[in-house]
Amino acid sequence: MWIFSPRLQRILYSSTHHINPGCPPARPREKRFIWPLHPFEIFTAQKDGSDLKALTFTESYNAEATVSKDGEIVFTSLREGDLDIYTMNQDGSGVKRLTHQKGYDGVPFSLPMGR
Repeated sequence: MWIFSPRLQRILYSSTHHINPGCPPARPREKRFIWPLHPFEIFTAQKDGSDLKALTFTESYNAEATVSKDGEIVFTSLREGDLDIYTMNQDGSGVKRLTHQKGYDGVPFSLPMGR
């Protein structure tokens, strides 16, 4: 999944293409869906795909990113061993952990008022 951010004037997306240009292997079908936590990293690029820049480098799950009203990137990461919500600057610096509860904390988004 990718999004275009008018604040960044770039596309923002998570991918495993840095490991393998092909898709990750499909999981065997089960009675319930289990979201695979592949080692996604977060990238930005120009709208045409040029000027690719990696924003995360943890070799763990970094995905579900969006951009807040003030241009800060909000995302889900497994970087500290549990799925939590983090923020970072547009260049990938200044990473801050926002949640600390055990279990899945994810799908962050920013409200129009900037919260």
